[in-house]
Amino acid sequence: MWIGAENLVPLLGLGESPLIERFAPVLIENISEELLYPVLISCTSAKVKKTKKMLLNSVLKRENPKSANDFAEWLSLYLQDEDKSIARPCRKIGYVLGLVLEQEESTKRIAGLMERKS
Repeated sequence: MWIGAENLVPLLGLGESPLIERFAPVLIENISEELLYPVLISCTSAKVKKTKKMLLNSVLKRENPKSANDFAEWLSLYLQDEDKSIARPCRKIGYVLGLVLEQEESTKRIAGLMERKS
């Protein structure tokens, strides 16, 4: 069914939001588990908040991967995002997969300082 899906991975890595928005959700929700991680890694180049949220929601729609620990590093990239609308679904995915995700200490400190100034 997904003949050539692996050929889209380098294209997704270009970070072009329209390309990622069109192909990534369909791939994430339907490809085999062995191709899922390369697709997710290539999509980390997405810069637009809407696209990042779309990727995280697509992960929530698919069946949980058997090797959930492999995804902890990928999720940690999104957990470091300063935007709570990105970090929240990331934590939810971690919870669903049974992963313990830690936000980097420097990100926690910066967020704490910004909250104190407000």
